[in-house]
Amino acid sequence: MNKSDFAVIILTHGRHDRVYTIDSLRKSGYTGEIYLLCDDEDKQLDLYKEKYKDKVLVFSKKEYAGSFDKMDNFGNKACVVYARNAVWDFAKKLGLKYFIVCDDDYTKYDFRIDKNQCFKSNQIKNMDSVFSAYIDFMDKTDI
Repeated sequence: MNKSDFAVIILTHGRHDRVYTIDSLRKSGYTGEIYLLCDDEDKQLDLYKEKYKDKVLVFSKKEYAGSFDKMDNFGNKACVVYARNAVWDFAKKLGLKYFIVCDDDYTKYDFRIDKNQCFKSNQIKNMDSVFSAYIDFMDKTDI
């Protein structure tokens, strides 16, 4: 895995002090870049920027409104689909060839099946290798 063209992007809103995914990734052995994608309507945006500095990416929900079908009739913007659309543009701006999108509340990354094909929960300790395996699979299978 070329670390310069890969990153994890965490979608987050209103939880500047509870972005559990960062610690979970680090505990699982991920050593690469992590960015937080926030919208400009988040009341905690300044707190995110204070804590995470230049790793905070900010998009405008207004800019993405109408560019996709939100599939609801509530008329508000309280959903993650805006960020899920914006993440592609930020990955391109960052020059990423590969990226993983996570939500902000992941507390653990586990293998669920052991080498004997038994259901067992074991925490991943080599996340860099796991992500590299995903990338190798995509490259080799032309997926």
